[in-house]
Amino acid sequence: MGQYADDTYLMITGNDVSVMREKIQQTLDQLQIWLKKRNLTLSTNKSTAMIFTKKHSPIIPCFKINNEPIQWKQEIKYLGVTLDKNLSWTKHTEIMCSKALKGVNILRSLCRTWWGAHPKTLLIIYKSLIRPYLDFGSIIYGGCSRKILNKLDTVQHQALRAVGSFMKSTPINILMAECGETSLETRRKSLAQKFICKSFRFENNTVLTEIENIAFFRGYWNNKYTPAFIKAYYLVKTKSRWIYGSSHLPFFELNYIDHAHKVNCHISEIQKYSKTAPADFNNLKNQEYIGYDHIYTDASVNLETKSVGIGIYSDSLNIEYSANLPGHWSIFSAEMMAICKAINIIIKKKRKFCVIFSDSLSAITCLREWKMSSNTNIISINVKKYLHKAALLDLYIVCVWIPSHSGIIGNERADILAKKGASEKNKTSKYRGDQNDVRNILQRSLENQWIKEWNEVGVSKGKTYTHMRNRDKKFTPIRKCFLFDSEFDKYSVSTMMRLRSNHCLSPEHLFKIKVYDSPNCQCAEYGDIVHILFNCQLNRPCVRQISFPSLGTRGEIVI
Repeated sequence: MGQYADDTYLMITGNDVSVMREKIQQTLDQLQIWLKKRNLTLSTNKSTAMIFTKKHSPIIPCFKINNEPIQWKQEIKYLGVTLDKNLSWTKHTEIMCSKALKGVNILRSLCRTWWGAHPKTLLIIYKSLIRPYLDFGSIIYGGCSRKILNKLDTVQHQALRAVGSFMKSTPINILMAECGETSLETRRKSLAQKFICKSFRFENNTVLTEIENIAFFRGYWNNKYTPAFIKAYYLVKTKSRWIYGSSHLPFFELNYIDHAHKVNCHISEIQKYSKTAPADFNNLKNQEYIGYDHIYTDASVNLETKSVGIGIYSDSLNIEYSANLPGHWSIFSAEMMAICKAINIIIKKKRKFCVIFSDSLSAITCLREWKMSSNTNIISINVKKYLHKAALLDLYIVCVWIPSHSGIIGNERADILAKKGASEKNKTSKYRGDQNDVRNILQRSLENQWIKEWNEVGVSKGKTYTHMRNRDKKFTPIRKCFLFDSEFDKYSVSTMMRLRSNHCLSPEHLFKIKVYDSPNCQCAEYGDIVHILFNCQLNRPCVRQISFPSLGTRGEIVI
């Protein structure tokens, strides 16, 4: 038996239908008695029964509520997911595709090739009105045929083509890269990993127990399409020892008073890399923090050795502390851990007035603008907890941001200690961090896998574009085209995107798609984009005043 809000289901598995029927009916009778004592009833009209089986003519048992038979259906909708008796997911994907196509029609009504809403706006609409339907329930697709998944892919491609006003001949890998989108298969993996990582935050999670039973069910998935959540479970299970788990969310490690406790955090106005930064910092100390113990914290990440370290330095407290952290931790988590360790030291030494100088703007901002969220980093929760503990002990602690690598002696010493900690080979298994850090390394792995797949497709499709995109490592296929954030109008952006894709109204391309009988320009030279823009004698008078929209319509091209 399971329940979500007011939706309740009863489920039983077995080989003998008559035995299963008796157990279900007994449970229904007991449930009616329990509800009757509380002046509640079950609605027969809203209740349905369904059997999941591969048999063509299964035996249909009869269930009753208040002596009224429950209706049987071939398909049932539960929590928005449509289930059929074979779990083929055909009906569910059809419904999701039809809803997503309504969003595609909205995109098409808002723009055409050369006019309408800006592609940046259209991409936001795609992510808000179309992609959620393509993702809904996607992590549980199991035994789903490739034909069904292709329908979802087709809707995505139609939407992205409308967003960028690309020609129908534009390869799909170019659509994806220009819009900064990945395939739906990659998104299914990402969403599944996110769900499984969040599930590991709970100790003795019954959901994970059920997933494990499904995942290791007698090699059932060996010759079948494995659902994304099964693959994610196999992967995250090996890294579960890195995730902090408890009987409740990390958010509830603090009570409301702890969450509401305001932290004294300040962001200094010292400019990074400024020649006067050391002098400005000394003025800050002497004017605002006289009589305070000064503590400097820093974190370091070594990408080559995949190691993380923290450093804490204080001249007045005679502290030089360094420690090694798990290599998958983010720099934010490491900076928070350094602040947490510093607060622990202050509490142990019972120092009355202390100021912690950190060069992590994100960490100080997080503490300064505290948000009560279920996704709050567990290390941040611990920092907040210890700050409140220090306040109860009448210890006054201030956290201040200062710029890094600006010649501030204390910060430089903390940086050296952090690098020392990153180079240490100590065991770090005792540290369990936030699930977001594990999810980030899994996400990077997925992104690298997608880039590899994209490059493989680029060998045969969109070769010119693939070569252009790979010239600079910063412009990977997971980053959308810079034109989405530009101030150019729709006409100009559409034209430039078509030029970038090499699928535009040039004589060369119109010949390829059999619109023109010859690929030559009017000047009798081969009419590719380079020729039209730079080499064509007919266009030479206008070369210095080239306007990208000049390739906007077929009639405007000089051929």
